[in-house]
Amino acid sequence: MTIQYRIKITLLLLFILTLCIFHVFILNIDSTEGDALTFLSKDISELETYNMDLAATAASASSIVTISQKAQQYGMVRSTQVVSLIAPLPLAYTDKSNL
Repeated sequence: MTIQYRIKITLLLLFILTLCIFHVFILNIDSTEGDALTFLSKDISELETYNMDLAATAASASSIVTISQKAQQYGMVRSTQVVSLIAPLPLAYTDKSNL
């Protein structure tokens, strides 16, 4: 073998070794990021479950039955009369001949 072939083979082996080291480095980064992604996915799942529980609690607290029970606890009674703070609006006079 000539020196020229030895140099080419040595450079090729160094290039392959560099690619192998780079490959290991990239795989290490991917596995670390995968762990973080798994952790974040778990957190998202827990928060979505908590959000659904809060939505059910809010729906239950705003139901008519719950509001009626709380009103009775505070001593409120159901009124049979309709009370309006606004007086009825007067009707405008219209001339039926212009219609």
